Amino acid sequence: MKNTKRQFWIPLTIILNITFFGSLLVIIYVFQLGMSLIEALIAAIVLYLSAGILNNNLREEVRISKRVNRFSSGVSTFIIFGIILIIRLLFEALGNFYIFEDFYLFRFLNTDAFLFATMVTIFLPLHAIFLKRFAKYKLQDDENIVQSEQFRRVYIKFIILAWIVGA
Repeated sequence: MKNTKRQFWIPLTIILNITFFGSLLVIIYVFQLGMSLIEALIAAIVLYLSAGILNNNLREEVRISKRVNRFSSGVSTFIIFGIILIIRLLFEALGNFYIFEDFYLFRFLNTDAFLFATMVTIFLPLHAIFLKRFAKYKLQDDENIVQSEQFRRVYIKFIILAWIVGA
């Protein structure tokens, strides 16, 4: 009789310990997920707004149509938001491990400025792809749909500035 009670209590104790430990892990990682989500969302909004501001500061003849630029920037930013959120969560999970003694590489890579510079770098090719894809949605035939050389030059300067700040 005692043996069967012991056989029942041992797995129950193990399950309760695992559940308690699992619930602690969930509480810890849910807060990190929340912060990562908020940080990635704010960075995506800043990226979307900065792309619009950069486009509006160009001359009228080389400026991309506002409607097409907003649509392409929105889709590109939404895709980059998912990529950066996954990278953030991966770096936070790997941030507890060190490469060398007292050298936590992934904690250094998980800074906001570094990940924003990564977002800015990924944005330009995605934006060009979606501008070509959404060319059928343009309102008039004379609108400049493809990224102009001046837009690329200004945006590359923005990428360089983001990497200088992120480094």
